[in-house]
Amino acid sequence: MFDFILQKPIPCKDAVSWSPGVLLHQFLGIPFAKPPLGELRFRKPEPYGNWTGTLKATAFGPSCMQDFYENDKRLIPNLNITEDCLQLNVFVPGNIDKRNWRAVMVWVHGGGFTNGQATMFNGSYLSSRSDVIVVTINYRLNVFGFLYAGMDSNYKGHYGLFDQQLAFKWVKDNIEDFGGNPHIITIFGESAGGVSVTLQSILASNLGLFQRVIAESGSVLMPVDLDGTQTSELTKQTAKLLNCSRANMEDTIACLQTIDAPSLMANYFKAMPHFFKFSFTFAGELLNHSLFNDLAKNNSPPLTMLRSLDVIAGTNEGEAGLEFFDLLGYQKPWKFNVSKGIPERILCKHIIPMANAEIYKGCDDLNGVICDSYVKNSPTSASLQDQTQAAMDFYADISMNYPTFQFLKIHSDKTTMNTYQYTFDHTPTWELIQERPSWLRGPNHASELAFVFGLKDWYPRNVQPTSAELVLSHQMMDMWTNFAKTGNPNNGNTSLWRPFNRNNYYLSLDIPLKSGVSLYGKRMEFLLKDVPEIARVCKNQTYVVSTSLGKIRGTIVEVDSQKIVQFRKIPYAVPPVGELRFAKPLPITPWNETMDSTTFGPSCMQTVNKEDSHLVSEDCLHLNIYAPFPVLLSSDKPVMIWIHGGGFTSGQGKSTDGSRLSLKGDVIVVTINYRLNVFGFFSMGNPNARGNFGLYDQQLAIKWVYENIHAFGGDPNKITLFGESAGGVSTTIQGVIPSNVGLFKRVIGESGSVLARRDYQTKTYETSKQIIKNIHCEKSSDTEILGCLRSQNASVLLQTWQQIDWKKPSKASYSMTTSIGPITDGELIPESPETALKNPKSSMYRQFTSVDLLVGTNTADSGLLYFNLKPYAQIFNINVTEGVPTRIVCDEMAPSIVREIFSIKCPALAEAICKQYSPKSPATLQVQSQMAADLYGDFLEDVPTIKSLNYHAQSVKSTFQYLFSHRPNWEIIGDRPPWLVGANHASEIPFVFGLKSFYPPTIPITQEEETLAERMMKYWINFARYGNPNGNSSGYWRPYTVEERDYLNLDLNITMSSSLYKDRVDFWTTTVPDIVRQCQPHSVNSSTTFLPNSLVLFVNVLAVICILI
Repeated sequence: MFDFILQKPIPCKDAVSWSPGVLLHQFLGIPFAKPPLGELRFRKPEPYGNWTGTLKATAFGPSCMQDFYENDKRLIPNLNITEDCLQLNVFVPGNIDKRNWRAVMVWVHGGGFTNGQATMFNGSYLSSRSDVIVVTINYRLNVFGFLYAGMDSNYKGHYGLFDQQLAFKWVKDNIEDFGGNPHIITIFGESAGGVSVTLQSILASNLGLFQRVIAESGSVLMPVDLDGTQTSELTKQTAKLLNCSRANMEDTIACLQTIDAPSLMANYFKAMPHFFKFSFTFAGELLNHSLFNDLAKNNSPPLTMLRSLDVIAGTNEGEAGLEFFDLLGYQKPWKFNVSKGIPERILCKHIIPMANAEIYKGCDDLNGVICDSYVKNSPTSASLQDQTQAAMDFYADISMNYPTFQFLKIHSDKTTMNTYQYTFDHTPTWELIQERPSWLRGPNHASELAFVFGLKDWYPRNVQPTSAELVLSHQMMDMWTNFAKTGNPNNGNTSLWRPFNRNNYYLSLDIPLKSGVSLYGKRMEFLLKDVPEIARVCKNQTYVVSTSLGKIRGTIVEVDSQKIVQFRKIPYAVPPVGELRFAKPLPITPWNETMDSTTFGPSCMQTVNKEDSHLVSEDCLHLNIYAPFPVLLSSDKPVMIWIHGGGFTSGQGKSTDGSRLSLKGDVIVVTINYRLNVFGFFSMGNPNARGNFGLYDQQLAIKWVYENIHAFGGDPNKITLFGESAGGVSTTIQGVIPSNVGLFKRVIGESGSVLARRDYQTKTYETSKQIIKNIHCEKSSDTEILGCLRSQNASVLLQTWQQIDWKKPSKASYSMTTSIGPITDGELIPESPETALKNPKSSMYRQFTSVDLLVGTNTADSGLLYFNLKPYAQIFNINVTEGVPTRIVCDEMAPSIVREIFSIKCPALAEAICKQYSPKSPATLQVQSQMAADLYGDFLEDVPTIKSLNYHAQSVKSTFQYLFSHRPNWEIIGDRPPWLVGANHASEIPFVFGLKSFYPPTIPITQEEETLAERMMKYWINFARYGNPNGNSSGYWRPYTVEERDYLNLDLNITMSSSLYKDRVDFWTTTVPDIVRQCQPHSVNSSTTFLPNSLVLFVNVLAVICILI
């Protein structure tokens, strides 16, 4: 504390009244540092020290060396400039009373670190209105305050920041003598002043000097010269212009110290580049770029400093008004008129690359990504105003909005102190920056200053503020000073301004005041998470995303000259081993290290060749994510979750590459694994082991995607399930499960329906019992049985199931079903879907009709009959390759259906089926074979699909049907009998995921097939995005209705048709139920015991196609 203040008061300017009845003392031009002249030029400031006599502090002092802005001159009482400028001003309301301490507010002016002065800001009205002490300070600017000669020199810059720090220390040490509280000090500033106060807030050497910070339109995290390259180059260029370049930097600076101040300043400005350059660097003694890293460390000095402070920070809606001035010098070379607007080409071809080069060091991938992000709502066809708005958004975000948001985020997340955000949205009657382009929306940069310091003191005499503006000004002054006094801007009667916290609350300073959430939310998320990761990826062909569970590293792959990010082998469940075998899956728990998801994981346990046994495992509950590069959190892309087929006994997520579909539609594609065969569907028929574990796995994977896909750029509210064969069964089963409500919006079922009837219930129980017996696990209690089974080696369990499933064929054992699969368990699936969908009040019906539905079949899904009959060829005395005679329909297939599916003794039903699928007159073996195939396809695929369409079409959601008719040049199932006509089972899959992902290199892809694939991919993508395969409007593909039954025929020539297989469908939906009712007295009702299911391959088929589907 200085003795002179204690002994001899500083004479102040005559006390005047600024607020009614409030006297004010002004202490003006108080020196806080020695004049930085001669040897002290380019040096840290030294404290002024004591003086004798009384200091005359009655007039504002000069400004530091600078060029004045013309519009500012009216507000500056002393237009002199000099190096001897390190002074401050103190505004004290009422009587100076050391016993009645007041809160203190220290103002740091803006001006880009090249201009500005304390004298422009008269703190009188703010002080007298709110009973606070206001202090305004000068600090050195431009070359005098921020010259930098390199870390290996004695001239490391930041002199202007050292000046500010010394001023804060002076206030801390002396403000008590003015009646101020040295323990309640707030530093506040605007523009470069906002940068300054936030920068000072992370300097550990400031600990205890102040308690609160208000940053207006400025943040320490703004783009600056981190490593000092630009700033040191500026020093060299200035020296060159002044003929001071020397071999030794010390000699160069010594020469600059001899140059007169006006010449030094003029040449500094002459050497300064124009765009995206800043006057200070984070290389130096006071600052270094490790400060940013240190903020992430809990006990680091910078974070300790920040944790001691309350913070308000905000921006103005029209910050981009500064862009007008930055672009004036580029109009001629870039050939545009900035006064009229900023075309998209200027933003994307010039501004973004220039900013990218400065901020992100020229990562070329970023240019297009940023352009796309900012112009997506302002395409080239948009008005020039809209294109200009995109440029304004980018400029304001990169220079002001995002750095402010980032600072608030760090403070809110890392400290327990108060954090508040504002946006100043009122366009005033008068603005400090007068030259305003017509395209600028909202209040310009610095427009809030008049509202903080008093409108009447700032507005010209010929401009009168409105009464509403005066009210807003008073509200802002009250909030600023409330915060300075208590750390809370609200008064005792209101809490309109909510703390920022994790909800990102902010206050809109407008007429009237309004509160909001997540200011510029999507854009901030894009800059906070997406852009840094893309910049990192430029140097490393991996990509890291952060989920709520932990970080995940994926790999970047180039497909068709486009980049896709593949995140592979992401666990969504705890490995289902030990006690978790034959149990519902448990969600995966968070992890600490970054998960390596650059390679695919194993498939779930299934039949493979011995040499491939290492490719399967019980620890298989993983998913794979395909996301277009770059992964943008703000993009909210539709999500498509693929569930593979394979008869619930084989298959894997990794066999289907989602890259091309993802790139084609700008969607996120997810493929999943789920437990299969005995591991996925073993059931004891009671709560100890209900079964359906594979379905529970699917559900948990869907939940994982719903909860985490945003981190990959996906929209959790636009999730579509799609799958084929058992995958189609799965998607439609998931579509009726009540506990799935809200997890997804749409379902696509390819050659698989929830209503396709398969005798799983009885066979699953029988198979499970046989496994227990064969493996010698028959015990007295379920707990002991499960303990025994869980102790077995996985390969032993798999082999035991295989032996049961692959038992030697006999005439009596012929079956069109396999041995194990989904059941109606009373929990996940409360009742038979067939029963539930007949009841509009059932929870399953309500869930089914809450999603959009697109389902269909292939013309030759029945090609699987070939594999079904092959093991029985010798027993039935047929050559399946040559054909399937009608006697097989009548003697084997029809009785099997009646016996296994309807579980009734009804010869009349078998006879009706025989008659329906027998030629009316003598026919060739080709015709007989086709009719046998029709029976197989109708019963297991086509009719159940149409029945599900009829139920769903009664809802208000979208319903669409297709038929895939094109027989491709190459098919997944290559073993095809000559009598089969049309597109085989699974043949549509390459057309959905991209032909190149499936076709061998030796098989040519015709242009006609490529066109069909393009259209099918677009249909599927449109449905995922809009719920309509035509897009966001009506189109060629008409919806399915019960009356018209329209469907789209997907062939090389796409056509619309109606009433697919009408006569055969009528047979199953009208004739068969009538016959069953007549036989009912002799039957067992199967509608509540059997889970209808879809086409499942006879297991002998699986060895052929399991790795393909």
